[in-house]
Amino acid sequence: MEVVSRDRRPASVALNRGPLQPVASPLAVAPASRRSDGWHGLLAVGDEHELVHLIVQLAREKLSLPAAAAILWSDDDGSAAFAADGFEPQQTRILLRREWRQQDLHDLCAGARLAGSVGYSDGRNPWWGLGPLVFITVRDDRANPIGLILVGNPATRRLPAPHTRVTLELLAHAAAGALLSIQQRRAEEARIRTVETQKRQLEALLEASAQVHGLNLDEVLQRIARTMTADGGFQRAAVYLRDDEDMLHARAFIGVPRHDMERIRAPVPFAVFAHLMRPEMQVSRSFIFDHRRHEVPSELLAALSIPEERGCAPGEWHPLDSLTIPLQGRDGQTIGLVSMDEPHDGRYPDLARVQVLELFAGACAVAVEQARLYDEVQRLAMTDPLTGLHNRRSFEGALRRELARVRRADSACSILFCDLDGLKQLNDAQGHDVGDRALQAVAQLLRARLREGDLSARLGGDEFVVMLPDTHAHEAVTVAEEIRALSAALGSPPLPPGVSISVSVGVAGTEGRHAVSPEELLSSADRALYSAKTAGRNQVDVA
Repeated sequence: MEVVSRDRRPASVALNRGPLQPVASPLAVAPASRRSDGWHGLLAVGDEHELVHLIVQLAREKLSLPAAAAILWSDDDGSAAFAADGFEPQQTRILLRREWRQQDLHDLCAGARLAGSVGYSDGRNPWWGLGPLVFITVRDDRANPIGLILVGNPATRRLPAPHTRVTLELLAHAAAGALLSIQQRRAEEARIRTVETQKRQLEALLEASAQVHGLNLDEVLQRIARTMTADGGFQRAAVYLRDDEDMLHARAFIGVPRHDMERIRAPVPFAVFAHLMRPEMQVSRSFIFDHRRHEVPSELLAALSIPEERGCAPGEWHPLDSLTIPLQGRDGQTIGLVSMDEPHDGRYPDLARVQVLELFAGACAVAVEQARLYDEVQRLAMTDPLTGLHNRRSFEGALRRELARVRRADSACSILFCDLDGLKQLNDAQGHDVGDRALQAVAQLLRARLREGDLSARLGGDEFVVMLPDTHAHEAVTVAEEIRALSAALGSPPLPPGVSISVSVGVAGTEGRHAVSPEELLSSADRALYSAKTAGRNQVDVA
């Protein structure tokens, strides 16, 4: 007995007569456990390749046919599973060379004599070159052709007798049922795998959501981006926060190229980003932007990081596509959003996957609100409420850390002790509102003049202090003189017409006393300030 097998590649053929022989392809012959099952074995085969072998075996052994072949087309990609036995060597070579397509069935039926799903071809079609054949169409429950059983060299050279046709049709019907069972089992296994994957993903995201609480805001946002990529199934993520002026600020990224980071850090109007969040794009509470249906506005393209263009098959994720998940606060307002792209599997996420990500995003929104509140409490605890500068407690802690660094690095640090001249008289003459505006004007002047890394604070009343890291006392005197001159030049606005102010400054540095304490340095600057005020105010003195 000869056996031919084929999946998507040619397989070797065993041409010797006798029992079924194995061939090179691992799917060439059904396993022994299947061969002895007979008709019942049709519903127990593992895949299409085992099934075509069993169909051929049944046709040869149960129906005593001289030769048989079976072709079944996959419902996934249209490829064919094929097996044959009993054909002459020349016929076998023809069968192996065929690239089986469903069009072959239509070609075979053309000019054949048909009786139901059984037909007879007298072999005059040179395209086949197989000689006379009896064939049976395998159809699904909607009468669509899904396979073909060939019976070679019929002795009568005509359609088989009615009882034989019935038996062949029963074989084709059983084959269709077996194929449906395989496909349903495969679909169920795929569904189970999907559910298990989603379960693992949900467990990972729930675990991660518990870990985002208790962190500061930057840590929370970075954890969100990292988790959305590591456990959410995407290669790239950016987390945006919405401010009171309706601007979006990108605060955390994963997978964004370095050359894109500075560009997307620029604030984006929420109304512009909303082009990716139109109602027709909504899936659950999220939005999938599909480049096939929509176009990204040019003003938004300039604010996004777009992956490099690549070839995408229909239905695959494109570099211009994106998934946007809003972060909603307790009042239902959007406080930020997570923008994601480049899914690992290259496919658009389904509803179940989106909802899993939304569940995590909901927990993250709570963590963002908590972190924001914590940061605000911390800021208020370390900030003077009138001027917005650091308060005494915050300044003393920063000065202590800076002096420790000075000792380690053998560097320098200077202090400016500033006093607003005549604040009490200004309050008495113009009212405390004017005095408060004068304090705020000096605070704004300090913020505008100082470098990044310098630190200014209001110690209370009319006293300000400035820390200048890596600055020697003689350099600090220059800064102090600029502050004094700028203060004296303040007019209307911000001050009322006719009101002017002046500032006296005391300067102290760490040169020659690396073991100086914060208290000692502040005391030295305070003594220099007292000297400046005693000398007539609106002056700078150095300790």
